[in-house]
Order: sequence, then structure tokens, then C-alpha cells
Amino acid sequence: MIDTTEGGPFSIRSYRPTDRDAVRRLCCQTGFLGEPIDPVYEDRQLFADFLTAYYTDWEPESSFVLEISGEIRGYLLGSRKPLRNQRKVAPIYSLDARTRLARSAGRAPPHAAFPY
Repeated sequence: MIDTTEGGPFSIRSYRPTDRDAVRRLCCQTGFLGEPIDPVYEDRQLFADFLTAYYTDWEPESSFVLEISGEIRGYLLGSRKPLRNQRKVAPIYSLDARTRLARSAGRAPPHAAFPY
């Protein structure tokens, strides 16, 4: 742990499954040029799924968080297997996105979903 004068002690550590909600929340709070995504993207879950879920759920060993005084304040998500993300996971998110968009437009039944 390193002590800083600006924000108190901080540490960069490996991602833990208990960090998932904080990483997703930060993603949506800063996803539009450092600002919340709400003015440009209404589905926070889908946004966070697209940008974080592969890394936190499929390859968490390549992810890290910044913790300041016990609070997650930043994250770094990486991949040692980027083609796996593109080949296996992206199509699933694409199907889920189409279902959510159709549901919001009233064209899909509420039970239509594609789990990932």
C-alpha cells in the first residue's frame, strides 16, 4: 500500500469476484468521456456487460482494481486471449443486445433472453 497526499492510502491489486458490482458501476459512471453514460445510453446493464463482463467473468486473472481507503476507485481490465473474447463472447452479447432493444420497442416477449 502506498500513501498519497491527495487521496490517502491506495493499492492496486488483483480483481476479486466481489469487485464486480463496483467495476460495473464505475464503468457506467465514467463511460461517456469520463462522465455518466445516461444521457447517451439508457441500458446500464447492457453497457457494463459489453465493456466489462468478459474480463470479470471469463478472464479475471488479467484484471486489476485501484483501491483507495477501502473503496474501489478505478480498474484495469485486460486480456491475454483477445480472440476468445471476439469469437465466443461477443456474439452472445450481440444477441442479448438485440433482445433488449426489441423488448424496449415492444417487439419481444419479456421472457426472451439469452443468458451468457
